[in-house]
Amino acid sequence: MKRTTFLSLCAAATLGATIKGMESYKTTSESSNTLVGERETYTTISHTTTLVDELHIPIILYVIKGAPSGEALSNLKNYNSTCKKNFLILKDKKIAHTLIDYMIRYTRGFTIASLDQLLSVLDTEKVTIYKNNMIAGKKIHDIFKNCKEKAEWTEALTTLNSLKTDPLSYQVVDSRWIDDSTKDKTILTVGQNNLIQDEDLLIQNNLLTEALILDAPLTVICLLIDLKADPNLIHSGPSAVCVAMKQFLATKDEGLKKDLQEKIDCLVKAEGDLDYCYFVTLEANGIPFKAAICPLTMAVESCELEKVQFLIAQGVKNLIPDALLIAALSSLQQESFIEILKALLKTSSNVNACPRAFNLPILHTLISLSQPTNIEKMIPVIDILLEKVDPEFRPSGGATALELALTLGNEKLSTHLQNKGASLPLATQLNPYSPLLQLLVKREKAEDEDIKKQLFAEYKNLITTFKLDIQSDFKLVLLAVQFLDFEVLAYLFEQGANANVSLSLETPTYGSISSFLHFMVAIYKEVSVFMQIDTTKVKAIITLLIYNGAPKNMVNKEGKTVSEKAREFGFEEIATLIDSCIPLQEQPLLKTIIAFLETDTKLEKNLLLEKIEELMANEDIKADLKKNFLPLMHAVLHLKIKLLKVLLKCEAPADILFSIKYENYGNTNSMLHLLVYIVHKSKCKFEEKPTLGAEAYRYIFTKATRIVALLIDNGTPKERLNSEGKTAAQRARELGMEDFAEFIEGYGL
Repeated sequence: MKRTTFLSLCAAATLGATIKGMESYKTTSESSNTLVGERETYTTISHTTTLVDELHIPIILYVIKGAPSGEALSNLKNYNSTCKKNFLILKDKKIAHTLIDYMIRYTRGFTIASLDQLLSVLDTEKVTIYKNNMIAGKKIHDIFKNCKEKAEWTEALTTLNSLKTDPLSYQVVDSRWIDDSTKDKTILTVGQNNLIQDEDLLIQNNLLTEALILDAPLTVICLLIDLKADPNLIHSGPSAVCVAMKQFLATKDEGLKKDLQEKIDCLVKAEGDLDYCYFVTLEANGIPFKAAICPLTMAVESCELEKVQFLIAQGVKNLIPDALLIAALSSLQQESFIEILKALLKTSSNVNACPRAFNLPILHTLISLSQPTNIEKMIPVIDILLEKVDPEFRPSGGATALELALTLGNEKLSTHLQNKGASLPLATQLNPYSPLLQLLVKREKAEDEDIKKQLFAEYKNLITTFKLDIQSDFKLVLLAVQFLDFEVLAYLFEQGANANVSLSLETPTYGSISSFLHFMVAIYKEVSVFMQIDTTKVKAIITLLIYNGAPKNMVNKEGKTVSEKAREFGFEEIATLIDSCIPLQEQPLLKTIIAFLETDTKLEKNLLLEKIEELMANEDIKADLKKNFLPLMHAVLHLKIKLLKVLLKCEAPADILFSIKYENYGNTNSMLHLLVYIVHKSKCKFEEKPTLGAEAYRYIFTKATRIVALLIDNGTPKERLNSEGKTAAQRARELGMEDFAEFIEGYGL
C-alpha cells in the first residue's frame, strides 16, 4: 500500500496506538524532556494538546519510516499542506528535534542538505540548530583527519570535551554523510538511460566509524560514546563494530589486537550491534556480485575460532547459514575450519536454513557443488553436517540429500549417504523429472558427440515413457535452460513447448523470477559466482527463448524487465542481446531460412529459396537485412552455398560487423572469422575420430574455400581484425590450418 493511500485508511487503527519517539533512548524523568549529557528525547510527546495527538503522530512516523529521504520529505510536505491542524502539529517546537532524530534513524540517504527542506515544514529555529550541529560534526571530522596526519589527537579530545555540557551533543557526534569516493563502478550499474545507484552499497560515515577508520585512540572512541554517539546509527556501509572487527581480524600485531579488542568491548558495552549486516560488491570469474557481510562471517573467513566463539556467546543470529557454508567450503582447503564448522553447528537452531547465495540448505548445497576433484575432502565435511542434519529432510518438498546425489549422478556420494542411513526412494516415489535430470547431467559431462546423441535419444524415450505433456509442462523447459542444453531445448520447442510462461520463483541473489528469460539470467548470475560459464551457450539459449516467444518485457515482482536485471548485475553484453533479439514470428525471413536449414527434401529446399527471394524483395525486410547479420551467419555456419548466393544476390551485406565469442577460438567479428572457427571445429572433430577419414574434412574444407571466395567477392574484408587484433588468416595459421590461411590471403590477388 502506498503511504499516501495510508493517510485516508489508518485513522481507526491508530486511535489506540502507543506513541513512541526514539525507541533506543528513554528519559529517566517524566518532568524533564532534556537531561544534561543525554539526548533531548520526547518518548512521550504531550497528548494533552489537541495539536499533537495519538492519531497524527503514528501517521507522521509511518509516512517517513523506511523511505528514501527525498520521498519522506515529500510525504511530510504533502501532509503539512492537507490542513491547518497538520501544519501546526509539524511546526510545534516540541516535535522538531525528535522528528529529525527519527528521520536520521529511519529514512535512507538523510544528509545535512536534507535539513534545508525541513525549514518550511518544522520549527525553523530548531531545524537551524540541528543543522549547525551537524555542520559542526563535519568540522570535527576534518579535525580527526588532521590528527591522523600528525599522529597527535589532543585537538580532537579538546574539541570533544567542549561538547560535554551541551545537551544536544548527540546531534554533533551523530552527524552522517555519504562518502563520495564510493560512487564508482563497483556500486553503479548502467540502466537504460541513466546510472542507477544501489543504496545498499553506499558507504555512509559518521564520526564514530570515521574515528575507527582513522585509528583514533581508545580515549576518543570512549569520549564519542559518552557524548551519546550511536554505534548503530547507519543505514549502509560498515558500522562502527564492523570497522573495528575487520581491523582486528586483519592485523597480526598483538599490541594492535589488544587495542582493537578494547575498542570492540567499548562498542559492545554501548550496545553496538554485533549482528549488523552490510553489503559489498565482490567479483568471481570477472562477474561482480553483491554479498552480505557481518562480524560473524568476517570471523569465519579469517578462521578466528576464538572470535567466532565470542560472537556465538553474544547470541548473534544473522547470516549463520552463510557462515556455515563459508566454513564448510573453506574446510576443503584448510582443516582448521572444521572446528569453526562444529562450533557453528552447536549454536545453529535451523541447520536446514538456506544461505543468501543459494536456494538450498547447506547439505544440499555441498552435494550440488561436489565434483570428482573434491569428493574425497567433501565427504568428511558432509559427515560432520550429518551429525545434526536429518538426511531425509526435503527442502520445500524437493529431493532428499540422497535423491539429489542420485539425480546428479554422484555414485560415490550416493553410496556414502546410504551407508550413513539415508533411505533409497521407493519406485512409487520416483519423481519423473529425476531420471530426466540425470540424463541432462550426463549430457553436460559427456565430451563424445555419439554419447551425447545416445543420451538425447534416451531423454526423448523417457518423456514418452512418463507420458509427459511437452506443450504444457514448463518444468521440462526449466531443466533444459538450467543445463544450457540447446539441443534439448530446441527439441522441446519443436514439439510445441511454450516459451511464454509466467513463473513465480525467487532466489536470494537474483530476486523475483517471472519468466524463462529471468530464470536464465538468474542461473548465469548464481553459477558464474563460483565457476566459469560458457557465455556463448547462455547467449544461444536466450536467443532461442526469444525466437520462440519468451517475452522480453515481462517484469518481475520488482517491476524490472530481464534486461534491466541483467544490467543491474553488470551483464551489459547479455542485456544488449536481449534488447536486440526479435521473436521468430516477427522475422519472416529468418523463420524461412531456419525452415530451409531444417528440411531434408530437395524440392522443399528449392521452394523455400524462392520464398526467401520473394521476401527479400520487400523493402522493409531488405532494410533490416542491412543491419541484421543472422541470415548470413546461418548460411555460413551451415556451409549452405546456395542459400548464401541467394542472400548475397539480394544485397545482404557481406562486410557486416558483429561480435560473437566462441569457446576455444575467441572473438569473431566477420564472416571470414566465423568460417575459420567452423573449419577449425570440424578439423578437431575429425582428428578425434580418425576413422571418419581425411576425405570428410577435405569436403568441408573445399566448401569453406568456395564460401571464402563468395564472401570476399561480395565485400568481406580480409584485413579486418578481431578484438584480439588478428585477421582471419592469422587466426587460421595460429590454429594449425596453414593451407586455409594461405587460401584466404591469396584469394583475389
